[in-house]
Amino acid sequence: MAKQDPLSSALATVDHVLRQRFPDDFDKRCMYAAFGLRALLRRTGIGSEIVGGRYTCFVVSADLQHASHQGFGTGSNDQASHYWVEAQGYLLDPGPHYLPLRSSFPAAPIPMVRWPLASPIPHFMRYQEQARYHQEAKLRSSQEIQDRMNQFLAACEEARTDVATPCWQLKGMESLRYAAGNRDRWALGALRFIAEYPPSSLPF
Repeated sequence: MAKQDPLSSALATVDHVLRQRFPDDFDKRCMYAAFGLRALLRRTGIGSEIVGGRYTCFVVSADLQHASHQGFGTGSNDQASHYWVEAQGYLLDPGPHYLPLRSSFPAAPIPMVRWPLASPIPHFMRYQEQARYHQEAKLRSSQEIQDRMNQFLAACEEARTDVATPCWQLKGMESLRYAAGNRDRWALGALRFIAEYPPSSLPF
């Protein structure tokens, strides 16, 4: 197996450990994913920042007959409902890949996000920043949650680094068009959505 770059390796490792540590609800553990990504990237000398806010994404049914925007909660004015990481000029987020698990209809798979920050994301998904945490910020929560986080981070540090990501990565419009050319259902639906619907159709 070819060696993965540090960003892909971090995404794959965090996904692997999330599924091991939280088998029943790993898709709801975006804060753990963000702290795990930051820790793994730091180990390779890459600085990163955790960002909190709101998130919504285009979701399409496996048969391409139904679609909607779904996300990880709307959040209050001062409370983030989703967390992701920015590093080396990219927005990193495994969370979109988990959205189909709790979709209101059987949904087509969604990739993990590795989008270049220099390029605005089209309105098939939207991130709205509410808080930004510098690379040395600590988790402030109950002792139970802090202990659980420390155990998760330790598992990330001890995990194999050669695990593969479970899906393709959305690295920009070129990767989206490439996936659509290979008949990826989500990519096809996302391109159709931005062609037919305005940005104002999103919930925020």
